[in-house]
Amino acid sequence: MVTRSPGSVLSVLFATVAVLALGVSANAQVLFSSQATFISESPYLGGPDTNFAGQNPLYAIGTPGVYSYPLVQFDLSSYAGQEVTGTPQLWMYVSGDWGNNSNPRSVAVYPVTVPWNAGTVTYDNFDASGIGAGVEAPVDTETVNTPQGWYQWNLPASLVQDWIDDPSSNDGLLVSNLVQDNFYDLYFSASSANVDRNLGPELRFTTAAQPSDVPEPGICSLIFGAGATALTVLRGRRRR
Repeated sequence: MVTRSPGSVLSVLFATVAVLALGVSANAQVLFSSQATFISESPYLGGPDTNFAGQNPLYAIGTPGVYSYPLVQFDLSSYAGQEVTGTPQLWMYVSGDWGNNSNPRSVAVYPVTVPWNAGTVTYDNFDASGIGAGVEAPVDTETVNTPQGWYQWNLPASLVQDWIDDPSSNDGLLVSNLVQDNFYDLYFSASSANVDRNLGPELRFTTAAQPSDVPEPGICSLIFGAGATALTVLRGRRRR
């Protein structure tokens, strides 16, 4: 039989109370997009006044004359009052590209500053002043270099926190393929009724443990009391 020393019992006691008192760990969150579409000036896709609601894939083309930009948005209304921790990430699945051209593409993510609706937005009406006026500076740029697979972009925690604290500031994100050469198109999977939702855009982030996750002081006192009693019993047995 293995007999624990009073010191080891005390160590386990303090470790248990520390974990409980600190509210355990942060809570991991994964959100599917509430809106996902793209806008395009390409005459081959319908032109700048075409709405692409419900279409899959989402085109990301950086070639002048056929610019195409995915737009995604996430509903964070259920996280009101919560605190974002760590580094949030946008995850998107590349479902294909033009001609299986696996050369690297630089792809940037921009916070959007104008309201839009997937059912009505077009390249022309996204913003009267042009794409540049409808977004802030890019928050991350990553390299996409395989025909298919998941890619992620880091987002400032403050951006997602603002979306939670002030829902009116949440206009989503625009994704831009920065390579202007021909035949460097990228296609991202959308999240819609007729598409595998598990391949749609995702927002992954963590939130701090909520007050309900942290035990009341009285519970910690009970744990200390029980531990102290156990320690006294063990010491008494060792004296016999």
